[in-house]
Amino acid sequence: MGRPPTEARARILAAAIATVAKDGPERLTLERVARATGLSKAGVLYYFEGKDALLLGVMEALVASWEECVLASMEKDPVEAGRFTRSLICTEPPTDEYGRAYRAMIAISNRSAALAEPQRKLYARFHRLLAEDGLDPVDAALVMAAADGLWFYRLLGFTPLPARLEKGVVARLRAIATPRRRR
Repeated sequence: MGRPPTEARARILAAAIATVAKDGPERLTLERVARATGLSKAGVLYYFEGKDALLLGVMEALVASWEECVLASMEKDPVEAGRFTRSLICTEPPTDEYGRAYRAMIAISNRSAALAEPQRKLYARFHRLLAEDGLDPVDAALVMAAADGLWFYRLLGFTPLPARLEKGVVARLRAIATPRRRR
């Protein structure tokens, strides 16, 4: 278990995320992060007891950032019913660096139950929010699955959908996730 959040811990995670984004998790070392942050290796070890703990911290930070983006989008939506479901549509990775780091971490998370756990917990929270979102559960699940597909499509760098087609898909997902007015 790591130490409480501090400015130094945040700098360590930022340097680790930058390293993972640039060179992959295999090239992440405590020494490299220490150099990038101006801390000693012992300073990094104060917050993370080793490389595995640092990688877990990176995954937790990436998942938290994704969740913050979704929740921020949700806060901007004035229509309560379906708000969470609609927030999942077109939520972009916060930065290119984030996208590269997340892609690299997903690639290694299948080798470690601990690295996959933050994502599993996030999806458990998301499923609870879907269930409470005021939409038909099948519609909400359909929108979440399609939105995940679009998000991972972008994240993994697949050939994008033609803009007009993607716009149509997004519009259809929004329509499904928006309650109809009763007459």
